[in-house]
Amino acid sequence: MTIWHNQRFKDDNTPIFSSTDRMRLGDGVFDTMLAINGDIIHPNLHFKKILRHAAVMGIDVTNDIEDMVIAAKDLLKESHLEDGRVIINVIVSRGPAEHGLAIPDQADTQIAMRAFAAPDPMPVPRNVVFARNVRRNEGSPLSQIKNFNYGDNIMALQEARDKGADDALMFNNKENVACATSATVAIIKGDRIYTPPLSDGCQGGVTRGLLMGRYDVSEKHLREEDIRDAHALYLINSIRGAVKIETLEGQKYPIANLEIDKDFHLT
Repeated sequence: MTIWHNQRFKDDNTPIFSSTDRMRLGDGVFDTMLAINGDIIHPNLHFKKILRHAAVMGIDVTNDIEDMVIAAKDLLKESHLEDGRVIINVIVSRGPAEHGLAIPDQADTQIAMRAFAAPDPMPVPRNVVFARNVRRNEGSPLSQIKNFNYGDNIMALQEARDKGADDALMFNNKENVACATSATVAIIKGDRIYTPPLSDGCQGGVTRGLLMGRYDVSEKHLREEDIRDAHALYLINSIRGAVKIETLEGQKYPIANLEIDKDFHLT
């Protein structure tokens, strides 16, 4: 297995982050993208998002989008992963620094990419619950980016697993549903598709943008009753596409008149 780190290919067993790296403080961002038979799906949109998220945290990334797309494609070749479905992880850290929270005057930004074959078949969530023990902080700018600190999401997913479910829907502090642990939430009610606004603490991700470009989607604050009364519930991300949920806390969803194409994100 090969990784790409700061312009160089390295063996996957080579340490690239030291114990002094500020990733220990959550000082960085990440993203995940899909490649199929050597073609990366919407790479420019993904790397544009990474640069935007890094800018929110004030992390300086000197690599331009074209260079990172080329590096990702070369990584697939170096890793002998040009066939089938492949997942690419991208990590951007501010780099090593002395003890403390203060941002170093001269940061040494670290960028790494790793590719691996997607599971076959790809596991998808079918049964979800509401996370009751953690909340999405919609007042923080971190709620709208893929920051390293995914502790709340991890706790919400564990709560779902403890309840025998596959995933959890996360409320914000205003009791609006913001997202799932690693996916955008969309519901169908009648002949309309609804998704939470970014102000509720969800991420303006690539697949969310593609969904809103492909379908007539309305942004709406979604309360618990909106999710329960929907005709269909979907969890959407860049790896799985649109997954139609079967049950919410044991409640089965009816058959909706409108369907979201599970592979809409590939076009």
